Amino acid sequence: MKSKRLVLLVSLLALMAFVVVGCGQGDEKPKDSGKKEPASSEEVATYVGSESCKTCHSAIYESYSKTLHTKMVQDAKADPSVIIGDFSKEGEPLSIAKVNKEDIVFTIGSKYKQRYVIKDGEALRILPTEYKFGKGEWVDYHGSDWNKRDYQEKCTACHTTGVNLETGAWTEMGIGCEACHGPASLHVNNSGDKSKIVNPANLETARQTDVCAQCHIRGKNTKYEGREDALGFLPGMKLTDVYKWNTPATDDPEKPIFHEDGASKKHHQQFQDFEQSKHSTSGMTCTSCHDPHTNIAEGQLRDTLEKLCLSCHNEGGKAATKLETPIADNLDKYMPERAKSGSSPDIRTHTFKLNQPTK
Repeated sequence: MKSKRLVLLVSLLALMAFVVVGCGQGDEKPKDSGKKEPASSEEVATYVGSESCKTCHSAIYESYSKTLHTKMVQDAKADPSVIIGDFSKEGEPLSIAKVNKEDIVFTIGSKYKQRYVIKDGEALRILPTEYKFGKGEWVDYHGSDWNKRDYQEKCTACHTTGVNLETGAWTEMGIGCEACHGPASLHVNNSGDKSKIVNPANLETARQTDVCAQCHIRGKNTKYEGREDALGFLPGMKLTDVYKWNTPATDDPEKPIFHEDGASKKHHQQFQDFEQSKHSTSGMTCTSCHDPHTNIAEGQLRDTLEKLCLSCHNEGGKAATKLETPIADNLDKYMPERAKSGSSPDIRTHTFKLNQPTK
């Protein structure tokens, strides 16, 4: 009996020693791992799609839905009529890729040219020729390696909205509201609280321009290797945090994307032109002239050319240069078509330099 009590007493003392030592260890502060976990109460906004904006912003939604931005990528399965290319012409890509027209799942573009996307297992491939509307012809597009290029790994963050890097999927086809305003779930779920959404108009000048520049630019993603879009950028951020763009000073002489005077040769480089201009250094932004919500005029201008240009370029106006009327006569002097998207130069330069060469 005494031996049992002795064993019990020894066990209790050992347990107490363990508890005391354990409590002592618990009082020590854990080592800082260097990772700062977000507070459990911190909410993270997610993408919800432009349809969620329609209820409160019906007029803007209605006009915006008619812009080319919303038609950058279209669902060819849901509406085959979005396929505009003439597949009866020489160079059509179906025979090259050995697929059928019914295999096309998405179209890319609707104004200057159109490319066609098919499903290849889990990957999306752009067919090896693109249709140029200007001359109604098919032109090579990565014909030698088209079946090795995954569309989701390159450019989708500029063509669609809310790209998920892990899945490659997107929330919305085309450039939706959240491409410029950021993910809107917290704004929508909190009765339209303005503090939970980005309004580019309220950003400082450089950050406003970055919102447009995220797609109207050519370079490399510095956050995700191999990507040519600005995936990882959110409105309000500095574009330089995720992207490095080409400049005339860094141009490749073997494959130049700029003319000798610095103006762009290729499409979606408007920002690289604009940053060379006096308009940029004077504090103007893209939306000084363009309205992303409407199609009032060609190029989504805010107003007529006369009113836009003469609001600054007039006697006593902000700009030192006074323009003669009609203003349309000044376009080819200051903004000739020098960048190529379709079959010939069809995009006006945004350097605004006087008397540029047109070839």
